[in-house]
Amino acid sequence: MDVARGLALLGMFSVHVFGAFEPAESPTVAWQLAGGRSSATFALVAGVGLAFTTGGRTPRVGRGSLAAVTARALTVGVIGLLLGYAADAGDLGVDVILVFYALLFLLALPLLTLRARTLGCVALALGVVAPFLVHILRGVLPEPAFDGDPTLQDVATDPAGLLGDLLVHGRSW
Repeated sequence: MDVARGLALLGMFSVHVFGAFEPAESPTVAWQLAGGRSSATFALVAGVGLAFTTGGRTPRVGRGSLAAVTARALTVGVIGLLLGYAADAGDLGVDVILVFYALLFLLALPLLTLRARTLGCVALALGVVAPFLVHILRGVLPEPAFDGDPTLQDVATDPAGLLGDLLVHGRSW
């Protein structure tokens, strides 16, 4: 797991450092090898890590494991919010997705206590219904409120706007 997580991080770094295209408009080697794959691998490893934290096939979901997931989510979220300052100040063009991951970890908390069959039904229902809800909500909600990576200031000044951007638009930048 740690090797996969490390390779995913290296891939994401390489895509941001070397960019997507060469001056001749051909894709860079970094983009060809890691573009899109690294972030997907990182998300998959995060989910597997969540399963390991809560006991895998024989869930041990008690206060301890829920507290561990909550602490992990809050830590990842704060790191992401702090990195948002650096990304915005340096005009790096890097999309910090850690705040989004932290929110997903928190949203997973109530699902951790479900049995496998119930969780499968919830996943199927969300997979069918959620795209329609998002489509409907996009027409009702305002355009994304943030132009850049989220920071602690955004949490303090417009928490509802940030939450809407993360939940409905899938990102905050």
